[in-house]
Amino acid sequence: MSSQIYKTLLQRQIDNFIDTFGQDSNSLFKDMKGKLIHPGEYGMYREECFKRLLQTILDKDYVVADGFIINTRDEVSTQCDVLVHRYNAKPLIDGTYAKFFPVEDICGIGEIKSNLSKKEFETALRKLANNKMLGDPRKVLKIKPEVYVGNFDPIPTFLVCNKLNFNLEEIDYSEIYEGIPRLYWHNCILSLEDGIITYELAFDKLGYKSKCFNAERGYNVESGVCDWQYSQHILTFDNVPEIYDCTIHTIISDERNPYNHIFTFLGSIEQAIKNCMKYDYDFGEYLGIISKSIR
Repeated sequence: MSSQIYKTLLQRQIDNFIDTFGQDSNSLFKDMKGKLIHPGEYGMYREECFKRLLQTILDKDYVVADGFIINTRDEVSTQCDVLVHRYNAKPLIDGTYAKFFPVEDICGIGEIKSNLSKKEFETALRKLANNKMLGDPRKVLKIKPEVYVGNFDPIPTFLVCNKLNFNLEEIDYSEIYEGIPRLYWHNCILSLEDGIITYELAFDKLGYKSKCFNAERGYNVESGVCDWQYSQHILTFDNVPEIYDCTIHTIISDERNPYNHIFTFLGSIEQAIKNCMKYDYDFGEYLGIISKSIR
């Protein structure tokens, strides 16, 4: 059962986001011929609009920011339009020009774009995947789970844009992500004008133990299919993972229900951020004077 009051209030937030993301930013930063006058400020304006919307749906335990990610391998991310971090996390440098966060503090990474060509779309997704890989060196889990859910481990990544200037149904994601393991693919993509791109999980195709695990939680594992915000379903039993590659699922926007695809996107991202495995930031390990083991 849903709350109409909650939906109405969120719709108002989404209306503000759409107006400022599209109409307002175009009138403020483009001339009469549609040419960008201040491209840097235009991008920052879009990003701030989305960050405000995302902060609305997240628990108070999370903060939405931007900046760079570093890890213990001395690797650094590209500039991230959106970074979700724990409330008590502090960037190592918080100045006018840049913020650097240890990867252990990050629970979500996003890219915010306007209209994208197919090549720009590919570049944005590969950038997200490479930044997602920076989480590999994390070691100290805050809470050791009873059953290790592998798809909860990588940091969730998402792309938000105004429009995709190509046919969504003709995208070859294996080609886009060539050389990048499926585990690092995007969690969800939102195109305001087109719809969302996420995944579909078919329970009947899971391994035996994964089926049993999900059946105990009330899922129809014989024929059930559900929307899924992960490229894979990974459960580990006795140190042996059962891995299922989920199918890309595109949900086209519906003019009769213009909020539905945005609701679905926000719900997917909120759940992925909440489910993301939490790690402790180890000051000593970054300095090379302490080395802890994980699991």
